[in-house]
Amino acid sequence: MNKRIGIVFDETDIKVVSSEDGVLVKEKTVVLWNEKENKIVLYGEDVLNLENKIGTNLSIIHPLEDGEIKNLKIFQNLIHLLFTQIKDEFKDADVIISKTSDNELVLDEFKAITSIYQPKNIRFEDSSKLIAIGAGININDDYGKIILEVENHCAKISVFVNGDTIASKQLPYGEKYINQKIKHHFKETKGIILDDYVVDKIKYGIGSVLKLKDDLEIVISGIDTLSKEKKKILVSSSSVRKIFLDLFNHYKNEITKLLETLPFYISTGIVKNGMSVVGSIGKIGGVNYFFKDFFDWPVEISNSTEDAILFGLLKIK
Repeated sequence: MNKRIGIVFDETDIKVVSSEDGVLVKEKTVVLWNEKENKIVLYGEDVLNLENKIGTNLSIIHPLEDGEIKNLKIFQNLIHLLFTQIKDEFKDADVIISKTSDNELVLDEFKAITSIYQPKNIRFEDSSKLIAIGAGININDDYGKIILEVENHCAKISVFVNGDTIASKQLPYGEKYINQKIKHHFKETKGIILDDYVVDKIKYGIGSVLKLKDDLEIVISGIDTLSKEKKKILVSSSSVRKIFLDLFNHYKNEITKLLETLPFYISTGIVKNGMSVVGSIGKIGGVNYFFKDFFDWPVEISNSTEDAILFGLLKIK
């Protein structure tokens, strides 16, 4: 079997995995750009710690956003920095790139920049399929299976029958969307600005789509919008439930619409296998019961890690 290289170009991370040597690259898709010298000064995780600490002529730039290349020159510079270090791994390898965008021009650029390193061939595979395979979700069934995959910039609903994607829909309701909703809510109602760490604490600490018998409470910290000083407040699960309920109603409604486009024997057959929810959003309380109660089918919350897509890139035939 020829050596395989799997690549994920994502707005959060750039990942490269090899069938022979494991993970070769795993870097945050962010750079510190020197505008005067026109070059990358720093890239990856270290840049995230420099917010509000950078000097003149320096900018923190995310070259990939919302499935688009926002800055082609900087994206190309970043990929060349990363790929030059492992250029020998690409030569004559079979390369599979995760299809993380529906924009053909973006995919063409992914292919062009990869082809510089002389692989034997390059092909794209659907990211939902890769994650499903990597997470060990059975999509090879006559009755069909629905997967709701929630990534940073989007969510994707996919219907699989006998291992093939027969229908899919991409939605703008990813992790970034819910984070913005939570931040906006607290800024408008409590006069407090929250960072991403606190937002995650709310989502996975007290977040729930179900009405709880006993309210959960946590103390959170943020910056007061008026005094600019640090401020602490007590937050209950009931006070933020509507944010999560609205989000999952979006998912529920879009799944229903997608089912209505399918042949009757598939939309009814899916009841046997139900759906899997992939992504950290599944850790929000009551997600499985929410979908199970509405659709009356089995619901699995996948425990797959963020590296499921890498396993999928190596496993897919």
